[in-house]
Amino acid sequence: MDRLESPVTWTACIPLHLDSFAASSSKRCEITPLSEFELLQPARLVSRRSLGSDALPTQHLHFVAFSRQFHLVLKPDRSYASQLHPVVSTLIAQNGSRSELKTKELLEDFFTGYIDDQPGSRVTGYADRHRFHLTVYETDFNVLNIEPLSLLTGNQSEDRTLVYYDSGMNSTEFWCGLHNPSGNETLVETAAAAGSWRRYRRSADLQTSSTRRRVCRLQLIADHAFVAHVGSVSAALKFLIKATDDANRIFFNSVFTTSSGEVNFTAISFEVSSLVAMTGPTAVPASEAMHFNDANIHREVSAYQLLEAFADFRQNGLNLFAHCLNHLVAFRRLKKRLLGLAYQGTQFRSQPGGLCSNPSYSIHGRHTYVARNVGLTTFSNNKGEAIDVFLITSPQL
Repeated sequence: MDRLESPVTWTACIPLHLDSFAASSSKRCEITPLSEFELLQPARLVSRRSLGSDALPTQHLHFVAFSRQFHLVLKPDRSYASQLHPVVSTLIAQNGSRSELKTKELLEDFFTGYIDDQPGSRVTGYADRHRFHLTVYETDFNVLNIEPLSLLTGNQSEDRTLVYYDSGMNSTEFWCGLHNPSGNETLVETAAAAGSWRRYRRSADLQTSSTRRRVCRLQLIADHAFVAHVGSVSAALKFLIKATDDANRIFFNSVFTTSSGEVNFTAISFEVSSLVAMTGPTAVPASEAMHFNDANIHREVSAYQLLEAFADFRQNGLNLFAHCLNHLVAFRRLKKRLLGLAYQGTQFRSQPGGLCSNPSYSIHGRHTYVARNVGLTTFSNNKGEAIDVFLITSPQL
């Protein structure tokens, strides 16, 4: 496994205005920052399974959106198993007790397929109960997203489905955050587009062949507020698996260059080595510092404080050193409009931060040793509204 350096820049979120969903009665809506989307009632999303002896039965999904009839042909996708190292996922309860969920059970609900009249198209995603979360790659390079509206509203009785194209998302300014563990400041800056990602690599990696596949072992942790927001442990873990798969599709075909334009490396992918879901808030004595999974989820907190709490391996009891990168997906309101934060990596091995880096002493925070191979994303903006976490998580990885 090659050692890669961590990315440091956060990109745009698309905060969806939930009032627009509640107030709209038309099938096609115009809002900002989604310029166009459609809401499908359950009766308009028809799913049927093929009858026959096929070991992997085909599922057909029919719906009408954007004045067009869609017929998606879906089959169970076993390829997700190659991106998942663990046989089980770990569930941590409020009292700290641990249980396990077989990852195989989650993978049974994942699909791959195509649009019936577009043989070169591709569909990926999963079903959670009767709700579908799919990405459709059309042959003209348009990308259609099909998501349960409940993922954004947090209302589990909401049974409508949100459908929108990537092209329907408006550009907007956003906040980016990064932190250098050798300094004492958090840099906050605005940017105008999500394409200007900077990548930092350790100097020893520059000699690695660009044709060799690089795999980063990733631990994903969902806090209790995120699990509660999406409705269940299985829904939370499936969401994280799909986000990793979507990120792999981006990075495996991306070329990363230096500031002078030289190609550094290609063919990056992530292997999920551990999935952890916090099923309840962690009880924390009043005398202790903030815990990343505490019950006080409505209080707006500093992104740096939350990152240090997550990195405090002695307090949280997580194994953060068996993985190249540990990423927290939370539902917390962060100050300064930040939507995520990570420790900055450099090309110098002696400096902490980034993938596979060692812990170091925090002189500006908790005054203890903390992990530096960590990052976090919040599913909530600073108003407590849900956002599309994938739009932030994927560039961060």
